[in-house]
Amino acid sequence: MKKTIYLLFILFTLYFCIDTVFASSGALRKNSIKTCPNGVTYGYHGNDKHWHVAERSNVSSGWSAVGEPLSGDPCPNGGGNSYQNTTRKITTPPPTTTTTTVPPTTTTAITTEPTTIPPTTIPTENNSVIKKVLVNNDDIGKINKEMSYIINSKSITINVILSDPLSSYEIEGNTNDFELDEERTFLIKVNEANGEYEEYLLKIKREQGYLYSKLDFLKINGSSISLDSSYIEHSLFAWENNITFEYELNDSNVKVNFYRGNEKLSSIKNINYDDNNNSFIIELIDDNDNVKKYYIHIYKLSLIGSLFVMLFTALVFALPVYLIYKILKKIRNNSNMKHFKNDDKEIVNNNKSEAIKTSGKKKFFPKVGFRIPNIAKRIRANTTGKFTRKVKNSINPLYGVKGIGFLKKTKRSIKNKIYHKTTFGIKKFFK
Repeated sequence: MKKTIYLLFILFTLYFCIDTVFASSGALRKNSIKTCPNGVTYGYHGNDKHWHVAERSNVSSGWSAVGEPLSGDPCPNGGGNSYQNTTRKITTPPPTTTTTTVPPTTTTAITTEPTTIPPTTIPTENNSVIKKVLVNNDDIGKINKEMSYIINSKSITINVILSDPLSSYEIEGNTNDFELDEERTFLIKVNEANGEYEEYLLKIKREQGYLYSKLDFLKINGSSISLDSSYIEHSLFAWENNITFEYELNDSNVKVNFYRGNEKLSSIKNINYDDNNNSFIIELIDDNDNVKKYYIHIYKLSLIGSLFVMLFTALVFALPVYLIYKILKKIRNNSNMKHFKNDDKEIVNNNKSEAIKTSGKKKFFPKVGFRIPNIAKRIRANTTGKFTRKVKNSINPLYGVKGIGFLKKTKRSIKNKIYHKTTFGIKKFFK
């Protein structure tokens, strides 16, 4: 494998070395030398007939090749004269490296005589008479003989700042009550201090502008609506038949109009829902008639869809409460189990047989702190328990009287009294 690589490397080197020598230099055959009609002398090395430009330093020395080889006879139509050993001068071209050299740019510079152009014939950006033109305190930019500007307001103010403080200007044109898409031309006449004057035309067109004010908030039937987009979709429950809008806008220069289709609404409360006409438009318009619109599409959910949405919403709010309840209950059970385990250890150490008898008995340990609410018991107390108490109270006149519980079940009454004194419920947080 190594021998093959070495052999390929040698062949590759010889190929390029031989090609370089053949193409660049070497003695040319004397009998191949000939001069073409253009005065250039050519010749070739051997039978390969690769022509080269021929040159020699003196008459006695041989001919040598200059430049790259040429394919084919360089003399057109087979012309050219064979070289004769005479004393006539042979003209040879300069080397190719020098024939393509571009002379320095400094030697080819062309100078022209300056021409004087009257300043009034060419509109310039930096005018010598007017520095700036302000429309509604905004710079219109380039100053020319004819200028144009776009506004969004009904009326404008035009101020001109002149280069010469001794000059004055006059403006002809009405600056008030622009209609939408109306274009007006104003003539600005500048009177210079030397008595001359310049006239400029300013075309101003009014176009529909964008209103940047927006509603602070929007509610539909009490539900907050996102105002990130101008196109809003809102769904109603199956049992909702009326639509009420609520909004707030702090910009006093903007008016708000509500439309149902193309009909303007006089009231935005208790609007009857209609499947065939459930598209609304809220239009905000300022003093310059610049408008911003919100497009609202309202539709109703089916009964099953409405129930599913309500159930899902209830789960979203109830699940965190249930998880908190389970965590607190587990903490409470763990704290009670520690009391039972400590008592059981003491009993086991004293008497194993007595521990077996008493380990299953439930002992009373007064609880201190927060009472974990029991949702199921709270619901029963306000439904079936409430009805049961009413029935018992109607039958037994002593039922519910204060002190009867202590007389009938003294131990239970004392435990409950201690429990309610050492603990507190969730209602304490809302007082």
